[in-house]
Amino acid sequence: MTLPISALTSTRVWVVTSISEMLSGLLSKIARLGLTATLYLIGTGLSLATLKQVGHRPLIQGVLLWLLISVVSLGLIYLGWIAI
Repeated sequence: MTLPISALTSTRVWVVTSISEMLSGLLSKIARLGLTATLYLIGTGLSLATLKQVGHRPLIQGVLLWLLISVVSLGLIYLGWIAI
């Protein structure tokens, strides 16, 4: 009779640990992204006031350009035109 209770307890502990690990991993990724963005803004000398003054269009343009260059570069690597 103790075996099923033990197995059930082990399963619950495993599920809680799994959820805890997922949450920890997610928070770690969010923190790393926030730190990267902050260091970028410090390095470029930008502040939130400057970003508000300029508007959102240059930021969106920069992100889209970055994505385009990334996709094209990965495609060229995949095709073998660029060797790593």
